[in-house]
Amino acid sequence: MELGEQRRFCIAGLLKNVRRLALFCRRTCEKYFSPEDLDSIELAVVEATNNIIKHAYGGESKNPVEIGVTRHKGFFRIRIYDHGKPFNPEAIPSPNFEWAGIDKIPESGRGLYIIRNIMDNVSFSREKSLNMLTMEKYSSITCGDADYEELAPSIWYEKVAESVQTHREMESAVKLHNSIIPKNAPVVPGLILFSKSESAFETGGDYITFYQQDDSTLWFFVGDAMGKGMSAAIFTLLMHMVIKSIIKTSAPDKPGILLSITNRIMSDDFDRFGMFITALAGKVDMKKNILSYSSAGHCPPIISSDNKHIDILDTQDFMMGVDPSVEYHTYNLPFTKGMRFLAYTDGITDITNSRGEMLGVEPLLYACASEFKNKNVDEACTKIFSEALIATGGRLQDDISMLAVQRT
Repeated sequence: MELGEQRRFCIAGLLKNVRRLALFCRRTCEKYFSPEDLDSIELAVVEATNNIIKHAYGGESKNPVEIGVTRHKGFFRIRIYDHGKPFNPEAIPSPNFEWAGIDKIPESGRGLYIIRNIMDNVSFSREKSLNMLTMEKYSSITCGDADYEELAPSIWYEKVAESVQTHREMESAVKLHNSIIPKNAPVVPGLILFSKSESAFETGGDYITFYQQDDSTLWFFVGDAMGKGMSAAIFTLLMHMVIKSIIKTSAPDKPGILLSITNRIMSDDFDRFGMFITALAGKVDMKKNILSYSSAGHCPPIISSDNKHIDILDTQDFMMGVDPSVEYHTYNLPFTKGMRFLAYTDGITDITNSRGEMLGVEPLLYACASEFKNKNVDEACTKIFSEALIATGGRLQDDISMLAVQRT
């Protein structure tokens, strides 16, 4: 693609066409960006086009959505045009991602927030009846001697700009990831809850959350994405939104159904991000005194039926992102007063000792047997988690996360 060359593509404003527009943009840019940057560009186009269809056109229609992709020296400019209602991005506040329960996170402004955080420059203008969204992304990949010669006079500047941009993206990734990890477990009558997560790097791929469906029903979710950095942060945010939407709108009665629906809905996202995720979804029904859970290739959870007996539970099925047709199995357990359920990520069991040997699940079982004797699950797990951090010697090789539920 020559400098200054522009390629354009126009579609009708239908949701089924959104992916075609995003793939056109990705394929136009793919020689000049890393796979992670291409993921960001594609996601920005998807979010922008969805917003146009939903808000500018008020729903699906045959009104046009057009994209123009222009190559400039060191960056690409992407413009998306529509003839819908006027839009002022400055009037849309960034969503507040402070933890207030999964049902409190607003939909408004989410797409624009993501676009602003993954693209380098974003602006909006309107001329007569035409809306124009402009997004720019810097490229650090050169293709051939001619390209290198064009960029050589400013190569020092670009190296500095690349470093600044990497730092900016990492700050955004940290903000995105931290926004969906509860700072404290919610207070639910009849239950004692614990959750804690520590990232090995600035941002990680672990994901834990709770969702109280009603006074007697609590959902929980633990996931471990096979990736780190900006892609993992964006991916877990998308999964967070999908899970929230499924529970609120579809009201699945089994955790296996929740995992199956999520796996199918996000099948294209798994492919686009090159991600897999192990996950464990659970549901506590306090009226029936039942805890249900389902696992997608995740670490086997631990159950304590009293202060003496600790057991590892069965888990089966593929991790999410392997096969969209998988139907995940649901396991049901009696969950009465004093019982405890513990889920965790493999960062806990993969901690190595001074000889470089993985500790495995046995030390975790021993710690549970010891701490559950005379402590509630929140106090016991706080100590277990702290001891796990000490065992790493301050050198985390993987994210570690724990989530626990106790019936009172």
